[in-house]
Amino acid sequence: MSTTATLLLKANDTLPELRVQLSDAAGLYVIPADATVFVNIKGNGLVHSIACAIENRAQGIVSYDRSGPENAKPGFYSFEFEVRIPPSARRTFPSDGYVPVTIGADLG
Repeated sequence: MSTTATLLLKANDTLPELRVQLSDAAGLYVIPADATVFVNIKGNGLVHSIACAIENRAQGIVSYDRSGPENAKPGFYSFEFEVRIPPSARRTFPSDGYVPVTIGADLG
């Protein structure tokens, strides 16, 4: 997953859902069978950790449904994806930095 470009979204838009492929230095990350994945969102005075849907464990593909209150406040945010493996292991993507996100104001 690349962090070179800022993701641009519009406040209160619920589509498209945010879909990403988690990848490591080898280019692919397989999500373990017992793992869950969360998107951590920080910025504009907010901190959220929201469960992602795992679409394809073998290819590391997850999605985040943008229908929650964290999608309503325009501003600049940092996103990261955290794989949680019981009982207490965690792995974060990207491993270096964050995914920059700008949520623009909804004019209508």
